Amino acid sequence: MAKKVRKQIYIEEQQERKLRRIAESRGISQAEIIRNALERETAGASPSFGIDPLAWEQVLTILRALHREGRTKKVPRSWKREELYKERVDRHGGRPD
Repeated sequence: MAKKVRKQIYIEEQQERKLRRIAESRGISQAEIIRNALERETAGASPSFGIDPLAWEQVLTILRALHREGRTKKVPRSWKREELYKERVDRHGGRPD
């Protein structure tokens, strides 16, 4: 393992909550989340959220088979974008993020 250097950083409370939530959901330390983000940033890569290309290929295969078999049908949506946006803003205390 490479030698680690201690760093102290300041982040906003909202960022701290997000950091804690991500670390808990992945079962790794908050420091590991920050190290991974730094590696992605310096590598010029986009953030990875554990996307499994093989799993997506399997999903696409299933969906294509359902479509070929005629087991998919178009159903008119029962919602409007504005309604979803309003619900989200209301849920987050007036903030759209």
